[in-house]
Order: sequence, then C-alpha cells, then structure tokens
Amino acid sequence: MHTIKNRVDEFIANPRRALFALAAPVAIAMFVQTMYNIVDTAFVGRLGAASIAALTFAFPIFFILISLNSGLGVGINSIISRLLGAKNKEAAENAAAHGIIMTAVFAVAVYFLGRITLRPLYSLFGATQDVRALSMSYMTIILLAVFFMFPAYAMNSIFAAQGDTRTPMVVQTFGFALNAILDPIFIYPMRFGVRGAAIATDIAIAVTLLVYIYFLKKRSYLRVRLRHFRFSFDLCREICRVGAPASLMMLTMSVYVMFLNRFMAHFGTDYVASFGLATRLESLVSLPIFALSISLLTLVGMF
Repeated sequence: MHTIKNRVDEFIANPRRALFALAAPVAIAMFVQTMYNIVDTAFVGRLGAASIAALTFAFPIFFILISLNSGLGVGINSIISRLLGAKNKEAAENAAAHGIIMTAVFAVAVYFLGRITLRPLYSLFGATQDVRALSMSYMTIILLAVFFMFPAYAMNSIFAAQGDTRTPMVVQTFGFALNAILDPIFIYPMRFGVRGAAIATDIAIAVTLLVYIYFLKKRSYLRVRLRHFRFSFDLCREICRVGAPASLMMLTMSVYVMFLNRFMAHFGTDYVASFGLATRLESLVSLPIFALSISLLTLVGMF
C-alpha cells in the first residue's frame, strides 16, 4: 500500500493526470449511486406508465438524499485531506470518526423529517391519486436506506481523501450490480411491484455499507477507532461549512425538477413518465463536473 507521502509526491509530479485519475472513479461512484433510481425505473417500466410516473415524482426526493449525502462527503473529504497533507494522521482519524458519526446522526434526522414531510410534499406535486400512492409506497421504503447510505458515503469520502478512489468505485459498482439482480426478483416473481424496487435498493445499499466497513478495516491507511473519538464542535461545523455549497448546488436541481414535474402533471401520467426518463439522463450530465470538483478539493487539501 502506498503511503500518503508517496501519493502526494505522485500528485505533485503530474497534477493534471492525478486530477483525472481521481475524478474518473469518483464520477463512476456518483453515477452508480444515481443509477439506483434509474435501474428501478427501468425494471418497473413493464408495469406501465403509472409506475414510471411514480418513480419520476420520487426521483427529485431521492436526489435530495444524494445531495445531502454528497455535501457531507465533500466536507469530510476536505477536512481529512487537509489533515493528511499536514501529516497529522491522528487528527485525520478523529475527523474520519466525526464524519461517520455525523452522517449517522444526519440519517436519523433526515429519516424522521422525511416521514413528516413526505405526504405534504406529494400533495404539492399534482400527481393523480393512484400515482401518488405508488410513489409514496416507494419513497417510504427508500427512506430507510438513509441509515445505510449516509455512513457508506462517509466511508467513500474517507477513502477518497486518502487518494484511494478505486475502492469506492469497486464497492459502488458491486452495490449497483446487486441492485440490478435483486430488482426483477422482488418486482416480478415476488410480486412486490414498485415496492419491490425500493426493497431491492435498500438491500443493495445495506450490503454496500457492510463491504465498506470490511474494506475500511482491511485496506484503509486511516484506522477509525470510535473508542478514541474526541468530540470537536469546530470540526463538525467545518464539515458542514465546506459541504454546504455542494449540497445547495445539487438541491437546486432537485427543486427545479419538482416544479417541472408539477407542470407536466397537468398534461397527464404519460407526459410525466416521459419527462421523468429525460430528466434522469439529464441528471447524469452534471456528475463528471461534480466529480472533478471533489477531486480538485482532495488535491488542494493534500498539498
């Protein structure tokens, strides 16, 4: 395993190559996370336009979860990479522990906030009653995934901050493949329909977290030991401060899609379903740019 010093030396020697070497796996990891909803949509497509429309209304809410997750990840990545650049491994390990604990706390808050606001949100979407019921059944189950998704992304950021973005790429791709395998099983033979897609996604994300935990113990340069955790309010505030702009950037897109969904709802379920397929493709376009920004943040921090 390369030491952090070796990685920094490699980055200094060829920063342009290092930037794209870091960005490519990050982009793939983010692509895979977004693809969970897209794969769900692909498999429920055989159930009819109402099912596609249901996941179309759910997509911006799902993207809000990714937005919050990514913002925390950027903050964790930045703090750890800066501490590693300063050769302060002990402080970096404490920051990593802060990141995991913070994401777990955020997951609890987001889950209960989501349960409270889900029904009022759907009342604003303009969906027909049957589509609303399908979409809410999907999102109610997906909300449970935050307990696995948030800590998993924190671990993703811990690896990325060390210059190791290949491990997150492998783990995220494994989760995506598992979701693609489980989706048709839960949707069709087990007859769960739209809810089956959500169950498959939850299982895939939960398994992804377990794989991250395994690799964090076996492959990580940093050793995260919660028993050595020393709480720092300033560290928590800094993680949130650094991550807030990234979250707001992606949240803006989610709100924009929500308003467009409501507008399309006036024309009927078929229009919403068609629009939903287009917006999913559009959302993927911004991921490489966001991945470059995260990689640049890591490079600057380690220098």
